[in-house]
Amino acid sequence: MITAGLITEAFLFLMLGIIPPDKDYYWEKLYPGLDDYNSNISSITAGETSAKPLDGQVVEKQLGGMLSELQMMSKSLGSLKALQEVDFSKTKNQIKSMGDYYTKMNAAMEELGATAEDTKKYRKELTALNENVSSLNGVYSGVLKNTDSMTAAMEDMASSASETKKYKEQIASLNKNLSSLNGVYGNMLSAMSVKS
Repeated sequence: MITAGLITEAFLFLMLGIIPPDKDYYWEKLYPGLDDYNSNISSITAGETSAKPLDGQVVEKQLGGMLSELQMMSKSLGSLKALQEVDFSKTKNQIKSMGDYYTKMNAAMEELGATAEDTKKYRKELTALNENVSSLNGVYSGVLKNTDSMTAAMEDMASSASETKKYKEQIASLNKNLSSLNGVYGNMLSAMSVKS
């Protein structure tokens, strides 16, 4: 087993020695000619090498782009600094008051919902009350009609009473006349019986 393990380990080391490592950095961009075995390696600042010389206009464009990016970064940092200097202590209180405001608004909306339900019930009760009042109006109008007919009957009775009074007076005068007439006839009869 030890022999098999050592042979496996030797095989792995052999494979790692044959396989080249991955390129992590592109050093040939900083040191032109690094990827060429026979080139004279020197830094960019050392001057010309066997690789192509640098174009001044290209470098100037690249440096100009970098400069504009640095200026933008400087402006961004300036605005960040201004933002850092802003006093946010009142903002916390404002956010808290806004939270309280929204809580109160939610409570008010719930109360409005409950009020809407109460309003529906109130409307139903008012409708029922209107129906009851309408039926009571019908009853009272019937009573008033009956009262009108009773008033007319009372007026008829009053006129009948006055006519009855006149009739009574006429009967009383008739009785008086009859009694006086009876007296006259009685006197006549008594006078006639005396003559015979």
